[in-house]
Amino acid sequence: MLRGRSELQPPPQTPSDTVGAVSGRPRRRRRAGALAVGALAAVAAVLPACSSGGSPTYRIAILRALPGSANEAHLFDGLVRGGVPRSRVRVVGGSAPSEAHPDDAGAAAAVREWVKEGAQVIVALSTSGAETAHEVAPNVPVLFISTDPTATGLLRDERHPEGNLTGMAYRVPSDRTLAVVTDAYAGIHHLGCVYPPTDPGAVPAQADLARGAEALGLELTCSTFAGTNDAADAVRSVLARNVDAVVLVNSPTTSRATSALQQGFAGSTVPVIANSPFAFAELILQPDSQSVNVDLGRQLARVLRGAKVADVPVQDPSHFLLIVNQTIARRNGHVIAPRVLQEATQVIG
Repeated sequence: MLRGRSELQPPPQTPSDTVGAVSGRPRRRRRAGALAVGALAAVAAVLPACSSGGSPTYRIAILRALPGSANEAHLFDGLVRGGVPRSRVRVVGGSAPSEAHPDDAGAAAAVREWVKEGAQVIVALSTSGAETAHEVAPNVPVLFISTDPTATGLLRDERHPEGNLTGMAYRVPSDRTLAVVTDAYAGIHHLGCVYPPTDPGAVPAQADLARGAEALGLELTCSTFAGTNDAADAVRSVLARNVDAVVLVNSPTTSRATSALQQGFAGSTVPVIANSPFAFAELILQPDSQSVNVDLGRQLARVLRGAKVADVPVQDPSHFLLIVNQTIARRNGHVIAPRVLQEATQVIG
């Protein structure tokens, strides 16, 4: 596994009623829900919960924008390592990995129901889910996995989180991705990317990619899409610009459009690079999801045991996975540099 930074540098401060600027445009944090919901959340957050043996039982809920993966189970490994036995945790919502709430309205309704059932912490596995959970239940701690918590506006200060929000960043620094691309392929000069500008997780990742490309003297051409309906057209648009490789900007919307994106690449031999699992990508550089979930579980244990959210800093991934799909590379006529193959966590084919 590739080692990452274990701590974050303090991010810049921004005004308390706005979020960090993305591409020069500030984005407002959405207003909190009705006072009645907030009051209910406040009560739920302090309700004692006891098991039949007298030991406290903690109630949590898991909010997903997409169905969960097998690595999600490692959240409970982290809880145990943090001193909270699995037997003392009751999942009042989202217990089935298949349960997902991709739209804001459905997510908000689920959170309201979970708060009524006494959820003491909401585990939100996306930026949009964290936003919704915090809006609906501002007094209930929300632990998230987010592409970039500061740039998306969830937080101003990741080292001392405010507003009952903390968790794990799921970002891959652009310099890491671009280093893999330029090391893997000879003669990369013109890079393409596709991303959904309405997804709060995608915009900062695309901006970081643009900064990284500029620093390396690479030309970057990007195409945007809103969802499944126009994702294939976005891919065809960027391929028409004769790019040397295409990066899929990581976000829940990108993942939901997997089939359409793959359709857009049909017949193309341009290498695809991703920061999350895509079966048609030649190179995947992603955080180690198992490690991320374990660390999130440790943070959750601290909060359940009484730590203030402000005292639980956001963490960056500590390990990354590099997956090389040699089968696709050979089919496309590409030779992956030996040193990249040697560094790979997994080589397919």
